[in-house]
Amino acid sequence: MGRSAAPGSAPWVVLAAVVVVLSLVAGALFWWSGRPERPSIEGRVFGPSGEPVANASVRTPDGRSTHTTRGGGFQLDGEPAWVTVTADGWLSRSRVVAPGESNLVRLAPRRPGTVTLAFGGDVMFGRRFFGARDEGGKRGLLDPDDGAAAHGRLLAGVAPMLADADITAVNLETPIVDDPTGLRSATSASTKSFAFASAPAAAVALKDVGVDVVDIANNHVFDRLQPGLEETLGNLEDAGLTPGRGSFGAGVDARRAWEPALREAHGQRVAFVGCTTVPGDVQPVSNVATRTKGGAARCEPRRLRGAVERASRDADIVVAMVHGGEEYGRTPSPVLRDFSDLALAAGATMVINHHAHVVGGLRYADGRLTAWSMGNLLFDQTVWPTFESYLLKVAVHRGRVVSAWLEPMRLQDYQPTGVSGADADWVARGALARSRGPWVAEAGSLWLDATDGGRVMTTRLARVPLTRLRSGCAAGAGRELLWTGDFEPRDVDSDDAAPLWNVTEGDPYRYLDGDAAHEGARGVLLHRADAHAEDVLLSPLHRIPVLPGDRLTLLVDHRSLFGSPDASVQLSWYDAASGGSRHQGTVRLRSGGGWTTSRIDVTAPRRTVAVQPFIRLQPPDEGVSQLAVDNVRLIDWDQPGCDFLQAGGRVRQLTLPPTAPRAVGVPVTATALPVATPSALPRGPRGRAED
Repeated sequence: MGRSAAPGSAPWVVLAAVVVVLSLVAGALFWWSGRPERPSIEGRVFGPSGEPVANASVRTPDGRSTHTTRGGGFQLDGEPAWVTVTADGWLSRSRVVAPGESNLVRLAPRRPGTVTLAFGGDVMFGRRFFGARDEGGKRGLLDPDDGAAAHGRLLAGVAPMLADADITAVNLETPIVDDPTGLRSATSASTKSFAFASAPAAAVALKDVGVDVVDIANNHVFDRLQPGLEETLGNLEDAGLTPGRGSFGAGVDARRAWEPALREAHGQRVAFVGCTTVPGDVQPVSNVATRTKGGAARCEPRRLRGAVERASRDADIVVAMVHGGEEYGRTPSPVLRDFSDLALAAGATMVINHHAHVVGGLRYADGRLTAWSMGNLLFDQTVWPTFESYLLKVAVHRGRVVSAWLEPMRLQDYQPTGVSGADADWVARGALARSRGPWVAEAGSLWLDATDGGRVMTTRLARVPLTRLRSGCAAGAGRELLWTGDFEPRDVDSDDAAPLWNVTEGDPYRYLDGDAAHEGARGVLLHRADAHAEDVLLSPLHRIPVLPGDRLTLLVDHRSLFGSPDASVQLSWYDAASGGSRHQGTVRLRSGGGWTTSRIDVTAPRRTVAVQPFIRLQPPDEGVSQLAVDNVRLIDWDQPGCDFLQAGGRVRQLTLPPTAPRAVGVPVTATALPVATPSALPRGPRGRAED
């Protein structure tokens, strides 16, 4: 028998227990309040007419999932990510969403027999992927013996989009051989300036991440000559990309090079036909196939017309791919335009082109679509415009294109990743400026309004010196070239320091800081002390291609954080893709107590091929000085764009319900710092060869 409590002790026991419980609750609340707030992603799912899509599944690759409400809304916890949205009666869609952004996912209705096709740009897994030859033999992202998993990780940043279509196709711009590093062996095209090769695991990786068809009608498929081509065809077959089904555009002779790849989805037969306009005739051995030699199919009017017409008789949908145009040229060359038009006239449903390594525009008319250049999907180039790219998804019903979605991405360290927010808007609006047809730029994507459900709005802007467009486009609008100059992280699953700028973690004199932000969460802080002997420089990692005579405007937001910074902007002008600058122009920055936006207007000198801005902070005579820098923007008024407008004008935009247009433009107040066309000065900072 237990001992009984002393008389009158029970209330005290209860009171003590209550105090303990309250203390625990208070402690838990204090702990919870001290935790960093978990970011929340809010979005909406609508149809093309603005109808909310209820009970749609919204899933991320890392397992987060939810369903939309009756009003089409959804909410997810966590960081930016790809989401795949599926719902009964609707075509699925994958796109990037992020906290604090306008995460609108517009779906297209699914009708019986509708087929979706996704397209990416140029792909190779060789050369610098095995080691950066221009960085002293630095170890690359791959070893030649790495398997498919290691190769596939290079495409992880866009894998959901690659898998989210009935058929996905890319341009495979490389031989697939067992010895991908022996480029100068007896079986390589050793006289070519650039010759590629990738390991067999690359083909397996493409198949594993969702690529169904590869176009090999290009100027690099024959980089290992006939033995390498035969090895490539065998390795593609072993990976499940069998010629005639999973690959097309090249063969051991011309007849087989022109054979289409045939696929089937939802009861519809899809044929792929490809050829190249880059035969390599200047080389001792050309890139193209003949009756007695292997290679890529050579674009010839009669052969292309016949191939498309035959494919049209055997298939419900014909996709023609032309590998041609001018490298780094966003505007289609006359030859590329002629072959694309010929393919459409012969019966192609769409024409998807490659070779320029930069994205071009889109053209839609009468149910048919042309993509002038798909840019790069996975490539080791270091040319600034090649970092901008996109993936394209197209829906076809009864042989007509009924919907299309353009999803922006960026290449960094040669690898693609989806982007959100202002970076996605920049890619989408650039595509809008270069495209023809009923295209709607909304929420960081481009949507094809094939059913004419949109509404055209025109707004006249007041005559002010400079306006940054937030929506719509206008004649004479310029293109912003430094699209990551606000230094904000917008890559999926990445918090990279200032993408594409020379800001790295751990640098005590040039680093990201919240106090250096004029807008957003961070800017760059530059620090110098009297003990330093050299300036500290902030610049993009690579020079920016421009043309002689281009009218340019550089904008820089800056303010003094400490001391009296002696800062300047240097514009270095280059006449080649590598080597030092030919001219330099320097302008002093005037920093007061608050934020100042400085504006510099220049014209690219003769023989210029590129420019690179450097923001310099000199060491002070005494003590320490600190300069905050944000929103570095370089506008080219001679490139088509929808980013900035001078002196007002009429802004046109196409919108779809239920979204109301955002503010068309925001005036920019800047202090003009004019600079004369630079004269010859000592050669400036050297750059790496960019190819």
